[in-house]
Amino acid sequence: MIIFDNITMQDLLGRSYKLFFHIPTPSITLIITPALFNKTLLANYILGNKKPFIGNIVSRIKIQGVKGLFIPELAQGKSLILDEILTIDEKDDTLYSELLNLLRQYGYKLDNNPLIIKNIPKPLLYLISTIYVLRKSGNLTVLIEPFKELDEMLGSRLVMEIYEKRSKGNTIVIISSNKSLIDNINYEHLVIIRRDGKIFETSTGAITLKNILKETIPLEIIAEKNSLSELLSLKCLKGIITLNKNIFYVFIEKSLYRTCLYHLVNLQRKRIIRKMRVVKQSFIEE
Repeated sequence: MIIFDNITMQDLLGRSYKLFFHIPTPSITLIITPALFNKTLLANYILGNKKPFIGNIVSRIKIQGVKGLFIPELAQGKSLILDEILTIDEKDDTLYSELLNLLRQYGYKLDNNPLIIKNIPKPLLYLISTIYVLRKSGNLTVLIEPFKELDEMLGSRLVMEIYEKRSKGNTIVIISSNKSLIDNINYEHLVIIRRDGKIFETSTGAITLKNILKETIPLEIIAEKNSLSELLSLKCLKGIITLNKNIFYVFIEKSLYRTCLYHLVNLQRKRIIRKMRVVKQSFIEE
């Protein structure tokens, strides 16, 4: 698990965000951000390449192998030697042939050996580069806008590659401003960083807040600073909305309400939680 506890970040307009969320490991985690959010900095925080000035990141994952990071802007304008890109541990002949066919569809004559591709169209460049990152990386990979420029066919090919990587027990984090991915990616954990600074988080799949409210009892909790990790340790939680660094809406599974309430009271006795109260669902939906 990777926990963001009271991390302060700014977007490209200087707007500040307080980040309270977690990333289960292993998982496919989808993080939806505002358009001008600093996705590259967020990715480097997740990978442990940089440390925040304010707040704390608790990483309980032992990173194995190469840390994988795909950034669309770094892929643009590069020539690719296809033999090198696809030869990572051993050549995947099926993938190799598949990409060669895609290149032919884009009008490339494939006679050179090694095959050097110049001025490659963005869709193919992004697909090949992302596959390279996924296959080269170890157990933690972060992809920034990996579906940018991809049509349905190329997007489907990338989704297959992501699922294959996940099936081997690895963690893939997708960071995007494209909200349509919420309905099109079979993720296991979802984090939505809203423009107003609030955060929605759920591990129940691509469902709406209205559906979550049918299955849960919402509580407003006022907690001590840096208490998010304590709240996230409760297995009865279906989701959290962060209002600010001390106030949360937590959604407790109805069937586990009594058990969860017992644990919440214990946190209150330890003074980790200062106050808590049940809130009306209509109030949250507003």
